[in-house]
Amino acid sequence: MDRREIELCVSIDDYVNNHIDTPIDIASVAARVHMSTASFCRFFRRYFGMSFHAWLLDKKIETACYQLHVGTAPIQDIADRLGFHSASHFSMTFKRRMGITPGEYRRTARPGAQRQ
Repeated sequence: MDRREIELCVSIDDYVNNHIDTPIDIASVAARVHMSTASFCRFFRRYFGMSFHAWLLDKKIETACYQLHVGTAPIQDIADRLGFHSASHFSMTFKRRMGITPGEYRRTARPGAQRQ
């Protein structure tokens, strides 16, 4: 990877991290890094190893894990902030990625939580 490609990857990651709680689509991120949507999708898959959509979903679940671990916001609020259509859609997606529900994660991830 050359310097420009590294800078693009960092720029994409920074943008998503700073806007994770707003609607993000491929076209807007592609425009931000001065690429067509098709070029962006090829670039992204080549350097990130997955589609932008899959990566964005992973970022949202990673953010949710952090919020469940340290925060007290209701699961519905976390789902809303991260752009899921409903708490049930969020819970289903979370469980598919993490193997447990958001509620189970919150109970087991908290400092001092009893593990069985």
